[in-house]
Amino acid sequence: MSLRSSLYVVVAAGSVVFPGSLSASPQIKIDSMNFNVGIVKEENSALVKHTFIVSNPGDSTLVISNVRPGCGCTSAGYDSIIAPGKKGRINVEVNTEHFGEGSFEKRVTVASNAAKDAAVLILTILGVKQSVIAASPENVHFNAGAKRDTGVVILLKTERKNLEVTGVTFSFDQNDPLMSWRSSIPMPYTLTRMPDAIKEQSHSGKEAEQVNPALVTYKLTVPYSPAQKGDLYGQLVIKTNLPDKPELKLSGMLESVKQ
Repeated sequence: MSLRSSLYVVVAAGSVVFPGSLSASPQIKIDSMNFNVGIVKEENSALVKHTFIVSNPGDSTLVISNVRPGCGCTSAGYDSIIAPGKKGRINVEVNTEHFGEGSFEKRVTVASNAAKDAAVLILTILGVKQSVIAASPENVHFNAGAKRDTGVVILLKTERKNLEVTGVTFSFDQNDPLMSWRSSIPMPYTLTRMPDAIKEQSHSGKEAEQVNPALVTYKLTVPYSPAQKGDLYGQLVIKTNLPDKPELKLSGMLESVKQ
């Protein structure tokens, strides 16, 4: 075969395929598209880290042009050039410091020069944030018409079996000139430990194991009825005996006495 004929292959009249040029293409393969970190406890480090391994099984250079986090709590670093047959890394960090209690799911978008259907991929880090103490509800409303023996009931969930509440007050924003002059209001309270509930009913009606059977539920009752004129907004501050969570703050409102 002549040199000229070795550079191309005639497929049909007027059609030419260049073997080395059209067949070469980068490919992207990631070890896992999702990573579940499990339970992230508030008392531990808030920073969650994971490395996704990227490989290029193609026969030309893979170029990762961008890895874009879905929110400000997530950051990413990555190897932008991955040669054929080689591997690289995408390092993702999620700062869970300001996450509330419950499940979270954070994504990063990966853009590359891979084939069209893989040019944009979504990686996900998910888990469950567990507070030292979780309160329900997170916003409390003291009704001016409530009986003093009812008030507000708050459920506190924690793994600590020796939880004590050492004080409950309603405080006001000291940075607000209209409220800073007000003193905190001490409130009466009672704390009782609820019976351990290892199982709960599922939607199908069958018993299902709890996500975390180690959690203990306490009922905090604050029998307070407002007597002031005008609605007041602030925070219900619950003081505890736990060194790593000495205070729990909930948004709250004291309803005005009816005129």
